[in-house]
Parts: sequence; C-alpha cells; structure tokens
Amino acid sequence: DAFAIYSSNKQLQSRDWAYLLSIMPSRDAADGMMELLAYKSYVCLHPTNILKVMRQQKVYVAAGVALPCAMCGAFLKLYQNYIDQDSMTGIIKNDSAFNSITFLVVFLVAFRIDAAYLKFWSAAHTVYDIIGDLFDGFSDLIAFTRCSKLPPDQVLAYQHTMARLVSLLNSVIFAYLEMGADRQHEQNDDNDDIMDLPEAFNYELIDVNGLDEDSIMRLARVRSKLETVFYWIQASIVEAEVKGMFCVPSPIVSRAFADMGSALTNYHHAQKITEVPFPFPFQMALQLLLITHWIVTPVVVAAWTNYWPWAFGFCFTGTFSIWFFFAIALELDSPFQHTQNSVDMRYLQKLLNHRLLTVLDAHHTKTPRLLENAKRKLSTSDLMDSEVAEGLSRNFSRRSNRGSTQEPAS
Repeated sequence: DAFAIYSSNKQLQSRDWAYLLSIMPSRDAADGMMELLAYKSYVCLHPTNILKVMRQQKVYVAAGVALPCAMCGAFLKLYQNYIDQDSMTGIIKNDSAFNSITFLVVFLVAFRIDAAYLKFWSAAHTVYDIIGDLFDGFSDLIAFTRCSKLPPDQVLAYQHTMARLVSLLNSVIFAYLEMGADRQHEQNDDNDDIMDLPEAFNYELIDVNGLDEDSIMRLARVRSKLETVFYWIQASIVEAEVKGMFCVPSPIVSRAFADMGSALTNYHHAQKITEVPFPFPFQMALQLLLITHWIVTPVVVAAWTNYWPWAFGFCFTGTFSIWFFFAIALELDSPFQHTQNSVDMRYLQKLLNHRLLTVLDAHHTKTPRLLENAKRKLSTSDLMDSEVAEGLSRNFSRRSNRGSTQEPAS
C-alpha cells in the first residue's frame, strides 16, 4: 500500500530507545557506518584503498575508453614496422600542436574537477548544517517543556511526536536532494512503482508507525511532501504554545522556528547544487577536446617509439588518466547520489536519529548539580591545580574505580 512505499523498512520502536542508547557508536563503529567517506591518511597503494578504487565504475569506463586508443597506437606501430615503414612519414613532424592540445585538455579537466569538488564540498557542508539545525530546534523544544504545567502524558506525547516528525522531515529532505530536478514520479498520481522512489525513502525512521494513519496516507498522496511535513512541525509548535506546553516566553520559543527555518534554507541552498548543472557549452567543448585528443594520441605516440608495446602503454596511460579524472568530476557533480564518492546521507540520517533519541533520554534525567565540597570561587590560578583542571577521561576513570571499590549495600 501507499504507507509501505513511503515508510522506512527499518523502524525504531520506542521500547528500543534504552538499547539504542546503550550501544552508542564508537569511533570505529561510526567509521563503519560512514563507509562511503571512510578516507584514511595513507591513501597511496594501500590494498584496501586499491580494492575500493577497483570497485568503482569509472575505472572501467576510463579503461574502456583508453583500451581502443591503445590498440590503435599499437596497430599503427605494427603496421609501420612490418607492412609500410614510410606510411606515417611526415604526418607528425612537430609535437607542439599535440602538446598544446594535451595541456589545454589537462587544464580544463583540472578546472572541471576543481568545480566539481567545490560543489561536493558545498553539498557536504549544507547537509551537515541541515541535521545540525534540525537537532538544535528539536533540542530547544524538548528543553522548553522541562517545567511544563501540562500533564506529563501530554508532554511526553508531544515530545515523541516531534521526534518522529523531525526524523521524517530529514528523510524527505534527503529524498528530494537525491531526486534533484528529476521528480517525474511526483507529477503522476497513479505511479506506484516502488523502484522509481529515491533510496532515501528506505532510510530508517523513528517509529513512523506511531503517527496516525490519516496523516501518513495523506503524506503518501500529496506531491509536496517536504512542505507538508515542515508545516506539520510548525503547526505542532503553535498548538503546543497555545496549550501552554512550554515554560518559556513566546519570543524564546521563536528560536525553534528559526532553527527549523534555517534547516529549510540550507535545503534550498543544497537544491541549487542538484538542479543547476555545469554550463552546457563548457561541457560540450571539453568533451570535444577529449575526443580530439583521443584521436590524435595514437598517431603521435606511434612516432615516439619503435616498439608497439610501448606505444600501447603510452596511449593507454595517458588516455586512461585524463578520462578517469574526468569521470571523477562527473561523479562529484552529483554529491547526493548513492555512489562510492557521494555524501553518505544514510549515515547522517542514522546520526540524527541517534541524537534525537539521546535528547529524549537526557530529558528524563536530572541536570548536573554542584557538589557541596566543590569550590565556589575559581580563578585562573586554580588551573594550576591538577584536580581542578583534571581532564574528562581521567575523571571518568577515577570515578569508575571509586565506584567499583565501594561495597554493595546490605
């Protein structure tokens, strides 16, 4: 049904919160979740990195382009050596023209890669800002209900509703970024083909089954899903303010509106990245130069050496390198697609869900209190005291050891 299409295939039930919070991902686990961006400092010839590169499609695309060029170069050299030695005499008397073409191609490909990387970095910066703004706004709303005068069950229901809506909003934002300008399936109300849906609709959500069926079915039918969920969040804040849900003045509550609005603004910035393509004339000119370089390379290289294996190697290496980097630029140009070098939005969705659940768990614990024997007057000179300036790791270790040595109460 429509709900099955637009809901996640990995639902987090509320009863699992304690378990999820008990397995907070370590640094190694986070690196595992963020597999697509798991770059290491030693990227040169490391076996793992070589395997990662060989698994990428652009390697085989570049090899498929370079192999015919290399075969042409080897064939021309064999033809010249064994059939007609004077056949290519006078074709290339000076390499200056070829060197100029090569320099121009390399320069333009480098410029193309730089533009694509800038686009990729802007995309990564924007999506991290999105989840940061959503978390900030959600954390503010939960904190505003700390001393609410309403019954606890109403406060708890509001908190859980907002957690589900924020998680849902982030998933829809990522889905729209993944689709980019190609939203043809949204223009057809009769299109129920699940294969046409973006991968972001399969990201895990915080118990979307806990929302009422009418709202979810309406979300499945409407075309503007992002705008619908965003309005639900705004309307929920307004209704909660009218009911007296928050224990802070209304101007302070407006901070949550600002955070949510900032998240949507960042989405529109990211939308420009997905919907505004690289200039078409530049793209066509670069491809024309690449084709010209591909055609000229075998003829020029055949005059460099008397051995066909070297002609094959020179043609393959030069052509493969240029087309490989050109393919990298094309891949970085789509930072929200699911490729080896795209922004790992699935990891970011998991990260936001974990943060939302952490806030809900922390809300039901007491805030830190100052010990009776703690110093009430501190100055910069106190930082010389090792106990006052004790680091967090050492403090954790000391308190854990102190707790383990205490005898259990009888």
